[in-house]
Amino acid sequence: MILITGGNGFQGQPLCDRLTALGEQVVAISRHPIPTDRYVSIVGDVNNKEQLAQILQEYSITAIIHLVSLLNTQSRQNPDKAVRVNVISTLNLLELCKQMGIRRFVYGSSYNAMGYHDLSEGPIREDQEPTPNDFYGETKRYIEKLGIAYGDLNDIEFVSARLPTLLGPGKPVETSAWRMDVYNKLADGGSVDILFGPEEVVPLADIADCADAMAFLVRGERPRHHIYNIPSESMSARQLGELAQKVSGKLQVNYGDRKVNGIPLVGSSERLKQEYNYQPKSIEYRLREFKEGKRI
Repeated sequence: MILITGGNGFQGQPLCDRLTALGEQVVAISRHPIPTDRYVSIVGDVNNKEQLAQILQEYSITAIIHLVSLLNTQSRQNPDKAVRVNVISTLNLLELCKQMGIRRFVYGSSYNAMGYHDLSEGPIREDQEPTPNDFYGETKRYIEKLGIAYGDLNDIEFVSARLPTLLGPGKPVETSAWRMDVYNKLADGGSVDILFGPEEVVPLADIADCADAMAFLVRGERPRHHIYNIPSESMSARQLGELAQKVSGKLQVNYGDRKVNGIPLVGSSERLKQEYNYQPKSIEYRLREFKEGKRI
């Protein structure tokens, strides 16, 4: 069975659904229950090591996907909590993997681990030395180094899946509701407030494609590398807004003045493509798929 922490989150739920559809048995741990009969949902705390040990043993977990994380804004506002949630919870799980012989550990990292790089530098490769330039990115990069070192010492297949900015249908979050609203409002129309300046470029991925990529990493043969950039499509806020308007015909899109910082504007994802022949769908395809009611 595969344990997914943060199973009721924006990326967690589509990942649970995808793995279940592939025939995997899934246990999702999260702060709130998930109303489903397709997999096991447990309310829990990733910092409660005793509870984690009980879950791993009771359900004979063979692999872990660790998605729980305090995100960028919250990490800046609560650095002590960010260390506990982002770093200590990961160490707890790695120690339990060692104790219980769990060999595959996929960590939900972030493009922030690479740091800001502008378009002139081209796609940032997975083998380039990362240079995070914000606190959130530093926690992600530290966990990558921790996981690789710990995994190599204890025969744990630690894999870091670096996530770009994620888009998809779902409950809007307060700090970046536009990432959900560009889908949620496609059919009926309405106003979408993209917080970035119109010419700011953002690396984007649909949560369905991210789920597909992470499924490869947790189910496949032993990965050849420790670090994988999840494929992304870089476009300006204006390009995304105009694309959503074209697909919908009813959306009003407003732009803010926020600058993109902390992430590379273009990331290379050659490892997933070469090892697993993985090719994600385009953002336009995913928007049209959702508007036409074809999304499963």
